[in-house]
Amino acid sequence: MHLFNTLTAFATIITSTMSQSTPAPPQMTLIYHMEADLGERFSLGSIPTGQERIVIPIVGGTFKGPRISGKVLNLGADWRLTDAQGKFRPDARYNIQTDDGTYIYVQTEGLPPAVDGAPSMLRGRFETSTNGTAAWLNDVAAVGVIRRNGTSSVLIDMWQLTSHHLPTSPISIQIHRIIMMNAQQWQILPPDLVELQIGQVDLLLAMYPEEITFDENSQGILDILRDTDDVRSRTAVKLTPSISLFLDLPITIAEEAAPDSKSLRLDIGVPFAYSGNVAPSESPSVKVRVQQPNWMSKAATSQLTADIPEDEDLLGTIEFIREAAAEYLANIETKDMTLDTATVDSGPLVRVWFYFPSISTRSKRDDFIKYAPSYQLTGFLYAGKPGLLCVEGGSQSIDDYMKFIKTESWGDIPAHHKKVSERHREKCEKRVFPEMTEITDTVGERRGQRANRGDMKAIEEWLVERGLGDAFTKVLM
Repeated sequence: MHLFNTLTAFATIITSTMSQSTPAPPQMTLIYHMEADLGERFSLGSIPTGQERIVIPIVGGTFKGPRISGKVLNLGADWRLTDAQGKFRPDARYNIQTDDGTYIYVQTEGLPPAVDGAPSMLRGRFETSTNGTAAWLNDVAAVGVIRRNGTSSVLIDMWQLTSHHLPTSPISIQIHRIIMMNAQQWQILPPDLVELQIGQVDLLLAMYPEEITFDENSQGILDILRDTDDVRSRTAVKLTPSISLFLDLPITIAEEAAPDSKSLRLDIGVPFAYSGNVAPSESPSVKVRVQQPNWMSKAATSQLTADIPEDEDLLGTIEFIREAAAEYLANIETKDMTLDTATVDSGPLVRVWFYFPSISTRSKRDDFIKYAPSYQLTGFLYAGKPGLLCVEGGSQSIDDYMKFIKTESWGDIPAHHKKVSERHREKCEKRVFPEMTEITDTVGERRGQRANRGDMKAIEEWLVERGLGDAFTKVLM
């Protein structure tokens, strides 16, 4: 039926726009189907053209095709443009790696969706080693389709045009749109599987009535699916094949909830559609993605996600995440207690100054403040370009503290990016600072395009007031 509709559409376009025969449209071969994981978006604001530049980090994912398969690297983003009417044009540059280790640079540009919720069309370009196994991609003319998959990822199908003639005329572009829209058409799951998927959502709502939230779009799709209107359901899943919900999973060490219990946000995607000609006999797996909390490092969050068993059902997956997160939390608290009660000699009281060419990431800055009390340390952190850290305490405790920061808090940062240097170490009779604090937003004014340039004159005056003016010269001059 799809083939008949497609051919009919071709005939209508051709006969209504041209009286003479036209060349056959190029053939297309699938390069890969990709699911790319997205980070937290941010906006650069209005740019000189009057448009808004929105940046969406590409942080991971996988791709699979007839000739290449592999993973999406945490190295790239979509720098899309959005106009005053809200129409956006994707503009992504990122890197992927094949299973045999070949690195590939991908660049895609897109057109705004024809209607709200519809997929966007892409044109792609690849660069890789001319001597590698994927060298053929360097000469590929590629087009693609991108769809949202909830809020945490997108689905991308990239196709290779196998004709030597690229589509340039309006008729060719229309034909290509029809080809691609039908090539990866989403179909609603059979009724019994739709019922099973709704049942899983309802079970979660019963177990976590206060901890689950939906985005507006997913709630509307779920209401349509419950309505059992086949036509409306089919239309809904073509635009949104998977609904997203968020579960703030309580994490406690003891069996009973404690006042200081933590929570871990899970981004859960429940698919209600399939692609292809054959309907599945079993419901597709529900995807669970762990969002990094402020009490867990990025490296630990990534490891927790990687350790999730693939053969677990939804409830089993949630229970695994709960137990693993509770174990991590228990280990952190045990380590903190051990450090707090340690009686070993940590060496003479010293004041140590560290210099950063740049430090801005909020979670990394917070860790300096969070873990200092466990080592009985005081001082201050001044973030930006450059950054300054002053630490007071036992000499050995300071060394242990910095080692912990570099291996745990910075565990997900490449070694060559861990740029911090000790500039000055001095013995002191007493502490100047009562606790470890961050003074970035309280001393001086922020400068630069991104407000990340520090006010060094204000820092010098602030240190002089505390009797530490000579340290400024030794550390920063």
